[in-house]
Amino acid sequence: MFIFGVPKNTREAKVEKYPDTPVLVMNAVPVGDGNCSFQTNPKLRELLGLSLDGTEMVSIAIKDGVARIAVTTGRDVEQYLVRKNGKFSNKPIHQFVAKTLELNTAVDNEFSVEFDTTQDGINIYKLNLI
Repeated sequence: MFIFGVPKNTREAKVEKYPDTPVLVMNAVPVGDGNCSFQTNPKLRELLGLSLDGTEMVSIAIKDGVARIAVTTGRDVEQYLVRKNGKFSNKPIHQFVAKTLELNTAVDNEFSVEFDTTQDGINIYKLNLI
């Protein structure tokens, strides 16, 4: 049988590494001048209440050696836009987190996420390195 045209690549369905755990991945620093990004998994988006409409903002804070994340849409704080693919990027915060927590930026760093506290009506979640 002949197949005319360019064969279509069949992509395997992406298997979620942590299907039942909210996880934030701090992606490895790309070679060259690429984005220093963070990736949210479906459980984390559910926990944070993110709809991925391209208008939601998150912030990261580090206090006493512990990183935290919060949805800060509409707040007057340093924040990062969560794109429709569940990623956000910012080189300075990526570098700050890596340096402060002494992380290896040549590999992905994965954090499980759990509720920590509420401050000024904002739910704050703790990041635990996996």
